[in-house]
Amino acid sequence: MLASFQHPATKTPFKTSLRGSTQIGRMRYPPLLFNIIDDVFSCGRLSNDHKTPRTLIEGLSVFDHVSATFDQQIGGCLRRAMFAYQARQASSCLATFESRPVTKLLQNGSTNAMNVQITDKDRFEQTPYSMWLQTEILHTLQRTVSDHPGEYSFIVNCQVMELYWALIVRELQAAQSSLRQNDLAQAQQALRRVVDAHEPLNATWRSLSWLTPSDLLPMLGAAGATLGRDTALQGWTYRHMVYLFGIKQVEHLEHFRPQPRRWQQLNEALNAPSVYDDVLAFLHRENLPIPRSQFERDFAQPYKPSPEVERAWQIGYDERPEIKNLGETLADIAEEFTTWKYRHLMLTRRTLGSRKAYFGVSGIEWLTPTLEEIPFPELFSARTFIGDPPAGCPVGKAKE
Repeated sequence: MLASFQHPATKTPFKTSLRGSTQIGRMRYPPLLFNIIDDVFSCGRLSNDHKTPRTLIEGLSVFDHVSATFDQQIGGCLRRAMFAYQARQASSCLATFESRPVTKLLQNGSTNAMNVQITDKDRFEQTPYSMWLQTEILHTLQRTVSDHPGEYSFIVNCQVMELYWALIVRELQAAQSSLRQNDLAQAQQALRRVVDAHEPLNATWRSLSWLTPSDLLPMLGAAGATLGRDTALQGWTYRHMVYLFGIKQVEHLEHFRPQPRRWQQLNEALNAPSVYDDVLAFLHRENLPIPRSQFERDFAQPYKPSPEVERAWQIGYDERPEIKNLGETLADIAEEFTTWKYRHLMLTRRTLGSRKAYFGVSGIEWLTPTLEEIPFPELFSARTFIGDPPAGCPVGKAKE
C-alpha cells in the first residue's frame, strides 16, 4: 500500500509503502519517520503538549537535508515500516503536521538553508560529520600571534561568543518574523532558544577566569603589533544583537567603518525595529493599551519608556497568561544578557584593573554604566504595580 506525502523542508513529493524504502525525488532512502513516529503515534493520538511532534519534524527535516546533501543513507533509528497502523491514520497525522506553525515555517524555507558544495575530494577525505560541520576549516581558524600557552584558549572562547551572538541574532530575527505574523507560539520558541543560548555563552567567562594581567597583556601586545591596535575588543555580531535588544547608540557604528559591509548591516539594524518594538506592536494588535507612538517612531533613537506601556504589561500579567509567559521569557533574556555584561566587567577588573583600554577610558569606567542598559525596561518597572500586597505584607502598595 502506498501513501503520498510532501517533504516538510523541501516540499519534494515522496511516496512510501508500509514496508521497504522511500522514494524522494530521484533518490531512495530507508523508511523515514517510521520507527519514531510509530512510537509517538502508536495509538493514533498526538501528545497533548505538541512538543514531541514539533521536535520530530524539525529534527527529521534536518537529517533528511543532510542525507540528501551528502548522499548518505539515514541512520539506524529510521529503519522500520513507516507506520504500524493504517496509511489512512498516517495521512491524518501528517495532515496535522502540515497545519502546525513549525511545519509551515519549514515549508516556507525560513530555515535559511545554505547550499553546500561537496566535491569528490571532500567525500574521499572526510566523513559526513566533518563535511556537515566543516571541521577541516573550523580548526584552522585559531591563529595565535604570541607565545603565550593560553592564547589558544582565549581565541577559542572569543570565537564561541561570536558564534553564539550570531545564533542569537538569527533567533531574534525569527521571533520578529513570527510576531509580525501574530504567531506568538512560534515567537516564544525562538525567544526561549535565545534564553538557552545564553547559558553556554555566559559560561565562556568561567573558561577565561584563569586570566591575569600577566597573561592578557602580552597577548594584547602581540595582537596589536601583528594586526594593528584596536580601541576595544568588540565584534559586529555583538553590536547587532544589542541593537535587536533595543539598545540603540549610533556612536558605536563608527568603530566598524573599516568593515563597510558590516557597517551597512549595523546601520540597517539601527534604523529598523528592535524585538521590543515588534513585541509592543503585537501587544497593540492584541488590544492592550500600547500607544502607536511607542512602536511607530524613529527606530535609530534610544527607546523612551512609557507609563502606558507599564500599564499594558500590568494588564497582561494580571489577565492574559500568554502575555505573562511572553513577558517572563523576555525578562529571562534581559537577565541573562545583563549577567553576561556583569561577568565581562568582573573579568576586566581581574585582567586590566583601571588601565585605560576602551575608547581612551578604563574598561571599568566604560563597562559599568552598560549594566544599567537593560532591555525591555517597562517589563521591569511595571512590576511595581503588578499584584496586590495582602494585609501584613512588608511590601506596601505602589503609589500611582
